[in-house]
Amino acid sequence: MRAEVSAPGGSQRSAFVQLRHSPRFFAFMGAMLLGATSLGASAVAKLEFATQMIGNEIGIGALSIVAALGGAVMGLPAGVMVDRFGPRRILLGVFAVMACVHFGTAMFLSAWTPHFSVFIVLSFIEGMMVSVGAPSVAAAQAALVPKDARGAGEIINLLRLSIGAIIGTLIAASLGRPALTLVLCGLMAAAVAVVFWLISRPVAFPRVEDGPLSMRAFNELFDRVRRMPLLRQTVIADLVLRFVIPTQLVNLFIVDKGAMDVAGFVILGGVIGVAVGNLSLAFTGLSGRLDRRMRFVFVGYLVNMIIGSLLMIDDYLVSHVLLLVVIVILGSGLSTYSQGLLAAMIQQRSPDDIRGRLTGGLTGARMLLVAAGVVMATFITSVYFTQVFTWTLAILGVIALGVLRGFSRIGASV
Repeated sequence: MRAEVSAPGGSQRSAFVQLRHSPRFFAFMGAMLLGATSLGASAVAKLEFATQMIGNEIGIGALSIVAALGGAVMGLPAGVMVDRFGPRRILLGVFAVMACVHFGTAMFLSAWTPHFSVFIVLSFIEGMMVSVGAPSVAAAQAALVPKDARGAGEIINLLRLSIGAIIGTLIAASLGRPALTLVLCGLMAAAVAVVFWLISRPVAFPRVEDGPLSMRAFNELFDRVRRMPLLRQTVIADLVLRFVIPTQLVNLFIVDKGAMDVAGFVILGGVIGVAVGNLSLAFTGLSGRLDRRMRFVFVGYLVNMIIGSLLMIDDYLVSHVLLLVVIVILGSGLSTYSQGLLAAMIQQRSPDDIRGRLTGGLTGARMLLVAAGVVMATFITSVYFTQVFTWTLAILGVIALGVLRGFSRIGASV
């Protein structure tokens, strides 16, 4: 018996079609859009004040690494708590803490000139909350959609994150003041908590009444995933891509090249690419030969990376902003599509009784890999230059494609 297979249908169906009878899910996504907007705006604010305080790529690199480590610390424990107690109270707490972090950061920026270590601590707390929120959102959205549409729900969740990032970037760019941006982020986080409480009141979220709260919870998770080969191989592919696909390449490139005057355009290009990738995934859904689609998209990402690296010679891209934005949009879109497809497959294949632990564990592992990637990126770009880093990424991508056997092990369908 193959417990991890749950076919959503053989015909071509978009995520929107699969979820057309789930109005409460879309209400939930609408509320969570505010949360994504606050994350997008705060990311721009952090880039601005970290660069102003430190003066080079070390600042944003340090904040990113610390946030990732905070998320890695809380991943599995948060997942255990979600499986045991359900997502409602945990998610409400996450947004309450996030509001306090945004307000606190804004206060420090406005009233004092604190040591950079203060922002290191706040970034660590923010990373912890993101990691706690991920399994809570996964469990909540799974309870609001049909069983055969769990993957479609994750696709819409990823689309909501990218749309929120675009809105947040535009808001931060229009305000132009990191402290003011963060105050607005705090208000949005508080509003999400209130709206989610109203939406979730009639919903009975599933939980494991006698779920373990000790190491037995982790051992049970690993044993269950080990005995589900398609889920296991998809998880492995997801984690490999989290390392070889960078999260701070655009920011590090901007700081390394001293291109702060075009930072807004380039960052906006990145979030537009993410939105295009997620929107494309929403319309294609989890149908067709998924292994072939993964291979095609990831190879396209590698080709774009190589072309972009070649165009960095003599700072050609810096002087041709439109071409730089196009390269960023393509790279962001292709990488987002490939990572989103794997995340949706995992959400569809995950059993309900380990969904929190699996999502929490994955979030923690992803953030550790992101931290490792940021360390590598910051070191290479500060000691050498961005082009060396992009060539390193291209080589790692080719190695990953070989190690994963062209994604042939993730299965052709869910």
